[in-house]
Amino acid sequence: MKKMGKVFEITVLDYLRGDQATQKVLGANMFNEEPVKGYEYLLVKVRVKYTEGEGSTYVGSFKAYVGGEGFDQKIIVWPQGMKDLDLFKKLLPGGQTDGWMAFMTRWT
Repeated sequence: MKKMGKVFEITVLDYLRGDQATQKVLGANMFNEEPVKGYEYLLVKVRVKYTEGEGSTYVGSFKAYVGGEGFDQKIIVWPQGMKDLDLFKKLLPGGQTDGWMAFMTRWT
């Protein structure tokens, strides 16, 4: 992925969706939002590597695309043992980080 003259390598390491993801999210904290009818949670673990560019940069945010529709990340209280992707982490060229992201998506 290229972004503002910088190149990133994004690798999906794992994912959970549907009832399994929803139960993990809802079981983690009573303030996590229940999915709207027709939607479900999608939890994606990614590795972000800053492969080319100059200077440090933030990881930034992501969207998930399902059936041509884009979904923004959701802020949740994460289940124990699942580390979220730190969007504000600064990386130097060659640096990498990994973690989970949450989306509420509609599946067709």
